[in-house]
Amino acid sequence: MKRRTIFGFAAAVLAGPGRLFAQRLGRVYRIGYLGTQAPTPEVRDLVFEPFRQGLREKGWIEGKNVVIDARWAEGRPERYPELAAELVRIKVDVIVAGPPDVLVAIRKESQTIPIVAA
Repeated sequence: MKRRTIFGFAAAVLAGPGRLFAQRLGRVYRIGYLGTQAPTPEVRDLVFEPFRQGLREKGWIEGKNVVIDARWAEGRPERYPELAAELVRIKVDVIVAGPPDVLVAIRKESQTIPIVAA
């Protein structure tokens, strides 16, 4: 009886973390990306693609465990508040942004979403 209890406990302990980890991996996180320029091929290649590659290297695979919701101001700073509000409205988990004026626009829209300054 004692041996059966010990094996049962060991099986429960070993199975528990696997189930918890599997549930955690099941969540898809949303990253908001606020770009200041137009999404030209050059901007995508020099800025956005290295960002995506860095995520992949850390195990964040688009469509599997992360979605990137990118918004582009197209060189028009007056659009920052509108685009920041849109990212907050779709409830991203974190926002990646660049220059200080973009950060100010995001901060005005949300005090709770983490912001990563690129």
